[in-house]
Amino acid sequence: MAMQTDLRKPEAASASDLVELDRDINAFVEVLDPTPEVSGPLSGLRFGVKEVIEQEGLATPLGVPFLGDRIGKENAEVVDSLLDAGARRLGTTRSTMLAIAGDSGARNPLDLSRSPGGSSAGSAAAVAAGFLDFALGTQTVGSIVRPASYCGVVGFKPTFDVLPTRGVMRLSVELDHVGLIARDVETAQRAFRALAGPRDGQGVLTKACLPAPWFDGDLPTPVEAACTGLAERLGTIGLAASSCTLPDDVTSAEGEILNGLLCKGVLDNHRAFIEANEAQLPAELLALAKTGARISRQDHAALRSERDRLGAIMERLFDDETVLVFPSVIDAPPKLGSGTGLREPQRLWTLLGWPAISIPFGSYGGDLDHLSVGVQLIARPGMDVPLLDLARRIEAGA
Repeated sequence: MAMQTDLRKPEAASASDLVELDRDINAFVEVLDPTPEVSGPLSGLRFGVKEVIEQEGLATPLGVPFLGDRIGKENAEVVDSLLDAGARRLGTTRSTMLAIAGDSGARNPLDLSRSPGGSSAGSAAAVAAGFLDFALGTQTVGSIVRPASYCGVVGFKPTFDVLPTRGVMRLSVELDHVGLIARDVETAQRAFRALAGPRDGQGVLTKACLPAPWFDGDLPTPVEAACTGLAERLGTIGLAASSCTLPDDVTSAEGEILNGLLCKGVLDNHRAFIEANEAQLPAELLALAKTGARISRQDHAALRSERDRLGAIMERLFDDETVLVFPSVIDAPPKLGSGTGLREPQRLWTLLGWPAISIPFGSYGGDLDHLSVGVQLIARPGMDVPLLDLARRIEAGA
């Protein structure tokens, strides 16, 4: 029998109350008494901060169990912006190791026998459980979209570099994104506005395309039904949807390019840590660093050039008025101890730096009816506001 939690919003009057509420889910590294109420656009909203994001005087262990006593020296820019906007910080949420390897220790509130995904595991779990209204996450491959989908909440990865990464642990300079996991699109929209400032005049999304997946194996029926259903919903609000196939130049190369950039970044940014602690690190992390060591400076430059080439191909195919509809995930949340899920559906959009938002749209049905299916909406770089506006219309059923 799957273990499920009550998703009603809990009322935690103190840090000790929240610690008790979180006992089964284990979403938090550190729980705080709520920060004082400050008037602002995010007043009344509760948020958490992924443990790879610096917070002055608070635990920032980077997902590494033996760095539990690592304390942040100053707030990341995004943390200060949220506090200044009136949001109340309730705690630090769990991540996988260095936001890329191993397990976070958090559980999925929809089914406590399953993983919330990774690497922004605690952020997604805490929002899904109702502990937080939204949380900061990071994505270098699929670490916002995937856990948001698995946990049945909203995950928004903005355009690359729209949100500042100062004070955020570096994994790959070409791939790292800061983003949001939220209880609904409206909350994500409010938080993004507070972080990014006014971004008017970005246009309107008027048509939709459903790219055919290029991964091995058939798309699970519930996932295919969710994408089709969302496309039909778009039709009711005036966006004609059509199917398309991405060029082989893109689909055959994107995985290798992203993996090369990721591995090179892991090595360049964490070489000293990995060499000093090799015996305590998971094999997955060591393998990434080993691959990174084989990538020369010239190879690295070639990978960046190839990424830019793929971006140019995609921007010729899709104009600013097109939204892409694509699965957030292609698998149900893994059982605990079986990894954090498949990264393929999130990977290309991270490589390109295109904004993507995952919204819950259906379930897996049958014995897995309690598990949510997420669908991504994706747009060209800079179309963050129109993308959020469209997602909110879909969420509202308008």
